[in-house]
Amino acid sequence: MMPRRVLCVLFAAAAFATPATAAPDTAGAVRWVSDTPWLSGLIYSVYDPAYGRASPEVQRDRNANSRPLMIALRTWQHGFGCRGFSILEFDVPAGVTGVTGLAGIDDETVVAGGDTYFSIWADGKRLWQSPALSRDDAPVRFTVPLNGSRQVKLITDAQAYSNGDLADWCDVRWIDDTAPAKPEWSYAPEPGKWHVRAELHPFHLLYRGEDLTLSVATALAGDCRVTYDVSGDTGTPPSKGECTVHLAVVGEAATGSYVVPLAKARNGFYRAKFRVDTGDRTVAQREIRFGIMEPSPKRVQEGTIFGVNHHEFVSSFEPMAAAGIEWSRHWFCWQWIEPKKGEWRWNWHDERMAAAKESGLKTIGVLGGIGQPAWSSPDHVPEKSATTPGCPKDMADWEEYVRQVATRYRGKIQAWESWNEISYKADPGLDGWSVEKYVDLHRRTYRILKDIDPTNKVLVSADSLAFVDRCLKAGLDKDYDGVVVHPYRPGNNPEAHCGNALAGKPADIQVMFQDCRAWLSSRPRPDAEIWATEIGWALTGNDWPTVSEEEHGQYLARTYLLTHGAGCVANLCWHDFSLGMFGLCDGKGFPRPAMLSYAALTSRLTGAAPVRRCEVEAPVHGMLFHRGDVDVLALWSERPGEFVELRAPTERQLTLFDMFGNSGSWTLREQGRYLSLSGRVVYLEGPILSEVVLSRTADRDPIPHRSHGRAFLHRAVPDPKRVCGPRGTDSSSRSAARHCRGSGADRATPEVASGGGDATRLHRRPRSQRHAAPAYHRDAAGPANRDVHRLGTGALARSHAGAAICHPETGRQAG
Repeated sequence: MMPRRVLCVLFAAAAFATPATAAPDTAGAVRWVSDTPWLSGLIYSVYDPAYGRASPEVQRDRNANSRPLMIALRTWQHGFGCRGFSILEFDVPAGVTGVTGLAGIDDETVVAGGDTYFSIWADGKRLWQSPALSRDDAPVRFTVPLNGSRQVKLITDAQAYSNGDLADWCDVRWIDDTAPAKPEWSYAPEPGKWHVRAELHPFHLLYRGEDLTLSVATALAGDCRVTYDVSGDTGTPPSKGECTVHLAVVGEAATGSYVVPLAKARNGFYRAKFRVDTGDRTVAQREIRFGIMEPSPKRVQEGTIFGVNHHEFVSSFEPMAAAGIEWSRHWFCWQWIEPKKGEWRWNWHDERMAAAKESGLKTIGVLGGIGQPAWSSPDHVPEKSATTPGCPKDMADWEEYVRQVATRYRGKIQAWESWNEISYKADPGLDGWSVEKYVDLHRRTYRILKDIDPTNKVLVSADSLAFVDRCLKAGLDKDYDGVVVHPYRPGNNPEAHCGNALAGKPADIQVMFQDCRAWLSSRPRPDAEIWATEIGWALTGNDWPTVSEEEHGQYLARTYLLTHGAGCVANLCWHDFSLGMFGLCDGKGFPRPAMLSYAALTSRLTGAAPVRRCEVEAPVHGMLFHRGDVDVLALWSERPGEFVELRAPTERQLTLFDMFGNSGSWTLREQGRYLSLSGRVVYLEGPILSEVVLSRTADRDPIPHRSHGRAFLHRAVPDPKRVCGPRGTDSSSRSAARHCRGSGADRATPEVASGGGDATRLHRRPRSQRHAAPAYHRDAAGPANRDVHRLGTGALARSHAGAAICHPETGRQAG
């Protein structure tokens, strides 16, 4: 992907001082690309109503709504109308040396969708890519040399499933020998129009430690004044200011940029407001939402369970890799690959496999269950559909399809699923399926994949262990390297002891997987792995119980902690990356809390081995991991307002991380110290945390604890009833601890013992005030002490769902 700061370099490059070269627009001389027969011109959407049909086609000389092409208040007679992810492919005509044109979002776009990248590829190599363009950005004029290429592709890559943006290629022409092509591009704003934008990574992200670059584009050179206001919900002080931006001519536009200092901003969500003024007149205003995410550490990621279902957008591989995700689950759509028997097309899949390789992600390939061509099972085709859910009528057709896919992508796919969620068809005998027919198809698939590459892992679709047993009875034998399960638990959190389709008995996620492991060990392939290739919670309806975005992010971290702690799962793929109903990003391509939670989780757990589950009285939970020379202790509660007491044999300096990865130093003393917990996971990182004793605090009277010459209320350390150790430790029930500081001025004032010394009489607030929602205790001592304390500010302290961390003392640690 194009680096975020590339625009700053391009704006200053002298090579762009010359306007784009194009063939003269005279009768008989112009060679419009839209007049050239294409090899393919399709808009791809896995979530098309026909579930895998590539439709509609790209429109020639019209926008995607079949209306005139219009960009920058001008109607264009020639070009292509697209949306979402689309690919136009052409043979390069004889004598052509390049291609030139205009790329942008059609003026007809009313509802802004996710930003769209435009790119040009030739013979498998990307020659040019635009910035991410929305309806608020100026279009881009480009000229790209083809240098003897045989085939060229024009690709639009949107950043959201519900992308409402109409992506247009306008005025696109071939350049022949009479006008040698020079590589260049520039913004092309309409006269009198001003544009201001922020340069971000795909899906509206910055990575922690980066500054924010704003850029301005208009038609005429000169100076302008930009006022900016960047605010967030993370406790980071707002970044406000005013700057003068010099606009220099670059191609068809005058452009300039300014770097807003955000390198010290914390992980979280932000809004940037920009206003552009010339003289006493405001010429442009814009508000942009974005997230700051913890980038993945530079540690070896081999062997992690971190995966995601990812079906469309090539541009999203970059933030996936940055978030520390190792696995991408990819659906191979038979209808797109072989729309007619013996006619093979690879466009969409080739682009994704190349992007996965470039980003270093591994791929799980799903061969069936998503868009089989109608011709493969003509007796089970829904009305007006190009696809079918039916069992292939001739297994020889299926075998040839599998052979073609496995041969083309040999070495690029590490694991294969023969079919997606087949039990819903095979068990009730729908659309020509039966358990026996699926087993036959799977065993054929297994043999072909192993013949082509013996290292291929071939997974049998299960969903329930009972279905695996039925497959074994139908002759599955040992033809499987792993079992695919989708352990959704709608309406229940990860810790709930609810019924499940795997082991059948009520269990939380960790115990469920351990029971599944024990079950598989007694079957013909005791070495078979567990691959949980879908799990998630819905944020919108469709008859699913829904959760809030906050709960969604909390459940992700807790699910992965419990699963990794089980120690017996090969892979866990979150569903989905950017499908609005489940996604890490929303339907318009903006990151959700789950995205930032995932990145923080992988930063702590990549390379970490599970040690044990920490037995703390419910609803408090803990998991202990070891990574290198440090331990990682994850703590959370199923509900807010809970406290956990920590005590160690000796004092030690730890680092405390919140759910988004923001950190601060944290001293654990021999006397003990407590944390306020909620659904948001917090991580403690440091040496020998296996010695730490954990206990859910009892509702006892506080005792004074001296710090900085003052006595602060500190909860007495009860006799430990819960220790990091095996499950099943006996415990006694305790009431929830509720002595947490309130909000506002009350929260900002420590509870001080009378006299400030070794006082025994304590001034205590009324019980009604002490039962306030958890909030982070702030010290009035000043900014020097805030790096630690602000872990609970902003969104973390605004609601009961926040991961507020209540410290019993303030300021720097007493040593």
